[in-house]
Amino acid sequence: MNTIPQSLTRTPKIDWNLSQNGMTWYYLYCANCGKDEGRVLKTSLPSDFAFALCTECSETYPLDGTYLEPDHGYWDTVINEQMETYGRMLTPEEQAEVLKEGTAPLAKLARDFPDFTKLKGI
Repeated sequence: MNTIPQSLTRTPKIDWNLSQNGMTWYYLYCANCGKDEGRVLKTSLPSDFAFALCTECSETYPLDGTYLEPDHGYWDTVINEQMETYGRMLTPEEQAEVLKEGTAPLAKLARDFPDFTKLKGI
């Protein structure tokens, strides 16, 4: 299964006309043709990821069941690794210990996470 492409620019483009009172709105573009598809509120985004297709492209390239959001694919891998290695999901305390050791495959997965800085406090 392929991962869904990003619909934000590499450096998210902020719509300063909408962004105020601590709210930041990013421009959102069609992942296929690049057409402006509106705006998305930064706080609504999981890991600064957003996806959109314009009406024309969604009719031409239906995606139902063929793509996976990048974060979901990552977390499925983490869950599968825990089940294969330990036969169960680890508790948060056990996960923290594995990450501190740093040698287990689960620790490598944590280092490969796109935003590892969020996990370093564990």
